[in-house]
Amino acid sequence: TYSFFDGKDWVESKSKKTVDVISPIDSSVMGKLQVVTTAEIDAVMHTSASAQREWENVPLNKRVNIMHLAADWIRHFEEYLTHLLMREIGKTIDEAKGEIVRTADLIDYYADEVQSLRGETIDSDNFPGFEKGRVALIERVAHGVVVVIAPFNYPVNLAASKIAPALLMGNSVVFKPPTQGGISGLHLVRIFQKAGVPEGVLSCVTGGGGEIGDYLVSHPSVRMVAFTGSSDTGVAIASKAAMVPLLFECGGNNPAVVLPDADLHSASREIVKGAFSFAGQRCTAIKYVIATKGVLEKLLPLVKEALKDMVHPGDPRSPKTKLVGPVISESAAKQIEESIASSIKEGAKLVIGGKRNKSFIEPTILTNVKPTMPVVAKEVFGPVVSFITVKSM
Repeated sequence: TYSFFDGKDWVESKSKKTVDVISPIDSSVMGKLQVVTTAEIDAVMHTSASAQREWENVPLNKRVNIMHLAADWIRHFEEYLTHLLMREIGKTIDEAKGEIVRTADLIDYYADEVQSLRGETIDSDNFPGFEKGRVALIERVAHGVVVVIAPFNYPVNLAASKIAPALLMGNSVVFKPPTQGGISGLHLVRIFQKAGVPEGVLSCVTGGGGEIGDYLVSHPSVRMVAFTGSSDTGVAIASKAAMVPLLFECGGNNPAVVLPDADLHSASREIVKGAFSFAGQRCTAIKYVIATKGVLEKLLPLVKEALKDMVHPGDPRSPKTKLVGPVISESAAKQIEESIASSIKEGAKLVIGGKRNKSFIEPTILTNVKPTMPVVAKEVFGPVVSFITVKSM
């Protein structure tokens, strides 16, 4: 059972409740996360707000050094974090390693870039009715307590991409990791702590979004919310958060439009990579392809050929597996299976795949798809790509 981090200590919640982290690979329980209480959130917020004021006064060069050290620690534990991520969310070894390496590089990038931020000056005669003689000084300052909520598909990278810049600018952070990916998220927090982030400046509270999410984002101490996740959850957070800045990166139901003069060989490989990397569980994934009938007749065989070459579905622990392992849970796999089946009933044609085995969904290609069908009408977070024919372009 993993403790949560109250900003000072790693502690067990007084709720005595936990939630299982289940590996999508073999359904084994990897560990248990604490479900914190609202009183514990209150205490964390109080500590965070107090620590933020001192943290903002720490010289920028010292905050930069801490972030660079955190990046170095991530590189030091690259192999361990890679295998943890692979087991916890089912990424292939290459994709998991890519996330860890990219996270360290991203933290270094932010730490370098923050030193280039400058304030501004505006002369008073810029405004009608004012003469020269006065200068307005504009300074960049911290918001205060920032709540960071990361998604399961990039629980390390999309946590660090919010935590690092927030800390560099002098904010304190209360981090809520996803349940699937939560163990990896806790390890990231430990690395920031080890790198020298002071007590109270970074906290990590755990529990299901339905149990603690609403209370967390609507807390009166919060001065900003940074969130990546589904569009539905984004709307729910926006409706509950106070009048504070919201930084959201939500889902994307993304098309690839293939024009008649496109290089179809290159397009086919980009479609396969875009649709099936990390089993399609990315907000940037290609979900459907739009082209004219003539283009699709030439493109589809090339996509099928590229699929055989580029995608080897299976256990992500195997070096033979490429791009497609399991989706995040069996319940998620069942939803994807239902979307495929419903679309087929409505007239879609199954070209490849469509079958489910526990948390594993075969890479799936559908044709004769209409925009109103379930696989297109709502984002499918899985290894499914649909082809839509249009009359002209």
